[in-house]
Amino acid sequence: MKRLGPVLLLLLVACGSAPKPEAPTLVAAYPAPDQRGVAKGEAIVLTFDRPMDRAATEAAFSLWDPDGRPLSVTFAWEDGDRRLRVTPTSPWRYSPDDQPIYYRYRLSTGARSKEAGALAAAYEARFATLRKIEWQTTSVPALDGAVSVGGVVYNDPDDPSLYRVVYLGDLSTDYTVRAFFVFDLGGFPADAVELDEAALKLWLAGRSGTPFDDLGVLQIARVDLGAKLDKDDYKASAIGDPLDQTPGWPVQEWRAFDVTPLFAAALGEGAARLDLRLAFSQDTDGDRANDRLEIATGEYEARAPELVVRYYAP
Repeated sequence: MKRLGPVLLLLLVACGSAPKPEAPTLVAAYPAPDQRGVAKGEAIVLTFDRPMDRAATEAAFSLWDPDGRPLSVTFAWEDGDRRLRVTPTSPWRYSPDDQPIYYRYRLSTGARSKEAGALAAAYEARFATLRKIEWQTTSVPALDGAVSVGGVVYNDPDDPSLYRVVYLGDLSTDYTVRAFFVFDLGGFPADAVELDEAALKLWLAGRSGTPFDDLGVLQIARVDLGAKLDKDDYKASAIGDPLDQTPGWPVQEWRAFDVTPLFAAALGEGAARLDLRLAFSQDTDGDRANDRLEIATGEYEARAPELVVRYYAP
């Protein structure tokens, strides 16, 4: 049998060789470059135009935290190995203030399709997680004040010089007084994604007797005061459970009370206001002596009650 010459053999091999595999295309990537507001629980999602080689593509992926440290991740494949979900083993960190912090991820040309085609160019992007932002507002002077068990209303919306402070506790007549503070939520930012905390800040202008010793626990409840403060608000039904507060409050100092559950409930209901009532769990100790706190109201502009909310947003 006549043997083929070396030139003819090379031609036959060349004609019968397989074509070079076509390079895969990254058709979508989330988060996009410089995207802001990525939240905990979200994954990096890479979508390709064809099924990918899992091992090669996973090995080609890298992720770095805001300090430049590499992070470990887990992989999940979907859509017939066309879509890769990458989740960090630890949740994304949020910015501790209003300045964004950035993560960075990269997919190198080591990523390959199941046909062995290599990614034509590396892909790299950075993205920012949610930022912590502070919002605050002062109470509505025309609505805050106090109401006694006898129906006396300590509030005059037409005269801001009155009731710059209100009593809370037990008077010398053994009449109990409860304090009310109202905050307009209309200005709360619409871009808030997650609530961190909400605090009620009050200024203690004075104190008589020992209310924290004699009148039980100080409680803050969410109520509905309607259009104005009136005598019926003394017995207004609490919306949800009141929050018990720890004792102690130095005179002529601010104190912040955690009201996060009450604010979150109002926000979730789309309420226009947050109406808060402060009362001691025991109305009176019956000793015919003052056991009361004197708290600044919205009329006391320099010491007006504040609602301070910290939330996360893009």
